[in-house]
Amino acid sequence: MFSLNQVYQLFADGLGLLYILIKGGVTLKKTFVVILPMLDEQKSADYRAAHLEYLEQRWNEGILSAYGRFTDGSGGMLIYTADSIEQVEAWAVADPYVIHKARTYEVREWALAKANLTHS
Repeated sequence: MFSLNQVYQLFADGLGLLYILIKGGVTLKKTFVVILPMLDEQKSADYRAAHLEYLEQRWNEGILSAYGRFTDGSGGMLIYTADSIEQVEAWAVADPYVIHKARTYEVREWALAKANLTHS
C-alpha cells in the first residue's frame, strides 16, 4: 500500500496511476476533528506546557495536521489524520489536558472537501 504522500510523489515523478494499481493500491487516511472544551481554566494553565509537548510529538509523527485555541477561551481544536476514530480517541484520552480533567474532548470524523492550511 502507498501513503497519500507517496501517491503525490509518484504522480510528480511521472509514474502515474498504472504503477500504483499494479503495486497494490492506496492507503487513504480519514480526517478527524477533536474539540477540547474548557473544564478548568487553572488546570489548563497548569498543564499547558505538557499539552503542547504532547501535541508537538503527534505533529512530529505526522498524524496531527493542525491545532489551536479558540480566541474566546472556550477551548481548542485539533485536526488528526488516522485510519479510525478509535485511534484518535486513544490519542485524545492520552492528552495531558484530558488526563488531568482540564478539558473534555469530542472526536468527530470530518469529510474534508478542500483545504489550504499552511504549516508555520
